[in-house]
Amino acid sequence: MNILFVNYGDFTSNSLNHIAGFAQTLASKGHACIVAVPEGIETVSAIPAPRFTPTLFADLLAKPAAFPDGRPADLIHAWTPREVVRRFVLAYQPHARARLVIHLEDNEDFLLAAWLRQPVERSEEHTSELQSHSFISYAVFCLKKK
Repeated sequence: MNILFVNYGDFTSNSLNHIAGFAQTLASKGHACIVAVPEGIETVSAIPAPRFTPTLFADLLAKPAAFPDGRPADLIHAWTPREVVRRFVLAYQPHARARLVIHLEDNEDFLLAAWLRQPVERSEEHTSELQSHSFISYAVFCLKKK
């Protein structure tokens, strides 16, 4: 499976601790992984022995079928719904027709409430359950597709 991780910052951002872990593990299971960043491709040197392909948003838009098998992504894992990530995903998705997973940030309720201009009420139990189901569904989806 071709898995594209889309990050909002370069390879030194905090989120790359998580993204690199997912990409490294999935690559070790035989999946092709690309981690796309908006800028700072040289910062991949912060990741010891990456098993994924690092790329820039612009390069991937110029060549959407950048995976080793010559096809585009089967799955896009957008790391947060931040605007830079959203814009890239919307530009890339027509080339891939890939399934999309959006990783929600810790302050997602605040961001959603600000966008809706009304409070979002969710219990801690509900949030934990959603996060658990999202992670499990993502892991099962990836393993089933192998």
